[in-house]
Amino acid sequence: MDVPSFYRTDSIITLHMDGGGRVNVKVVKVFTPFSRGQVSLVRVTENLRDLPPIFIIKTFDPRFDGIRFNRKGALVQPWSQQAKEEAEALCRRGTPKTMQFHWEYPEEDDLVGWEQLCYRRMVLDYSIEVEAYRRLQPFQGHHIPTLYGEAKLITTDVTRAIIPRTLLIEYIPNALPINKVNNELITPTLAKSFLALLKAFHARGVVHNDLNHGNILVGGSESGEARAVLIDFGQVCLRQSQTADAEWALLVRQQADTRCMLRQLKESLGTEDMTSFIGEPIDVYA
Repeated sequence: MDVPSFYRTDSIITLHMDGGGRVNVKVVKVFTPFSRGQVSLVRVTENLRDLPPIFIIKTFDPRFDGIRFNRKGALVQPWSQQAKEEAEALCRRGTPKTMQFHWEYPEEDDLVGWEQLCYRRMVLDYSIEVEAYRRLQPFQGHHIPTLYGEAKLITTDVTRAIIPRTLLIEYIPNALPINKVNNELITPTLAKSFLALLKAFHARGVVHNDLNHGNILVGGSESGEARAVLIDFGQVCLRQSQTADAEWALLVRQQADTRCMLRQLKESLGTEDMTSFIGEPIDVYA
């Protein structure tokens, strides 16, 4: 995929922080393929009091929304600057061309409709992830990455009518995906910690909904014990204020966080009997 310079290794990116001020960072690594978010590992170009030297930026750029590409990675709905400007103008006038559901696709030749769709998806995805971090704030810095702040990414190739939003997220260098660690590190205590963590998420109105092995990490701790870490909240389901307890419990069961976690634990441990491994009954619908 042809990407602009600001999404390439060694490029310099300028972030306009929501709290004011600018931060310049250098791209260390770009994680591809892009999907609904574009993730890069970056390093600050000068020492800053409120940010570590190196961290993750997750950008929500409608220009590279995953729906523009087919399963083979080929671009099927190219970004159009003119159409994007028209879409932004409609938004400013308060008369956007809306659809009943944000996932309904426009006609193939409706370029403005496609830009509006990708814009709505950017706003929705960004807002949902920020809210997930807010609800899970007690776990930040230990069981999930710390959210350092929010910013706008200033693009350098063209002037953009709609500025991509960016999250500044903690980089955890000493954590490995669960399928990459020695299975001796996956103790009954660690397995129970992962399951308890999901239950606590659900109690706070957050279903992770994307528990592949890349999002389940085993990290270190000051005590030397393995630590349960979950990352990537781009697919979360959030409980709404009007959602009844029974309705939320049903959604938790349907999205199957616990069963997905158990599947990853079983594969990493090479066992099907997690109840015996943990030493206590497991509520697979918790």
